[in-house]
Amino acid sequence: HSLLDRSSQTVKGTALETRGEVTATCYDASGTRMATCTTEGAIHIWDRVDGPDGAPGHWRQTAAWATHRSACRAVAFAGAEFGRCLASSSDDGTICMWREGVRAPGAAAAAAATAAAEAGSSEWERCAQLRDSTKPVSHLSFAPAEHGLQLAAAGDDGAVRFYSPSDPLALTGWELCNESEALRPGARCVAVAWRGRGVDDARAGSSRENPAHGSHATMGGRTTSDGITVPPALAVALRWPDGVNAVRVLSYDEAAMRWNHAATVYEGPAAVNALAWAPGT
Repeated sequence: HSLLDRSSQTVKGTALETRGEVTATCYDASGTRMATCTTEGAIHIWDRVDGPDGAPGHWRQTAAWATHRSACRAVAFAGAEFGRCLASSSDDGTICMWREGVRAPGAAAAAAATAAAEAGSSEWERCAQLRDSTKPVSHLSFAPAEHGLQLAAAGDDGAVRFYSPSDPLALTGWELCNESEALRPGARCVAVAWRGRGVDDARAGSSRENPAHGSHATMGGRTTSDGITVPPALAVALRWPDGVNAVRVLSYDEAAMRWNHAATVYEGPAAVNALAWAPGT
């Protein structure tokens, strides 16, 4: 794969106004931070300012920067287990990984960070810039934390690519670790959705080691209370130029270290625009 730039880059928010159309939004795990991106290639970070009594307050832009040379099509936050990590992608096939600037200890640094946020100039650092497709990448989704820090990216070339860092704590060393192509050429991906944590797994989650402490993504799946191993799974919606649409489930084969086509849930003329798994599946 092509890694455009392994060096990091720190950007300082400019409090710029939203220009162009907003193409995508996402929340972090807390629901109090939101990222938006635009057709001008900019990313905006918004934080909710709650009242003294804890009541939900207004939203304030705390950072914004122009990053992609073409329209930014998707943004996604990683789980809270992995710190403040954000992914973005664009029309030229570029994927960027970001993390919020590390704040120095002490009251003065805390005051400076607060002032920067109020001015919309908080710092974010680019951890990686990747490009494995020449077509737009319009869908990004991080795996449930039980599978380690792993990003699924898909777009107009019909392939789903999986990225993970060699060092999840530092959020560095991002590489392409796997990919899955559509069974029939000409497709483009229009939606992706990871199978979430199951009921049994959620109960056992508190006893697990923090996945951020591992080195690479753990893709062995989860084991239910009755001893059944449930492999990682990703639902993918595809669309072909002849009007055919399909929803397929990809399942990870740990022994072969690859993603396989496990099932076709739907195939027909009706357009599929979004996907979601039922809770506990």
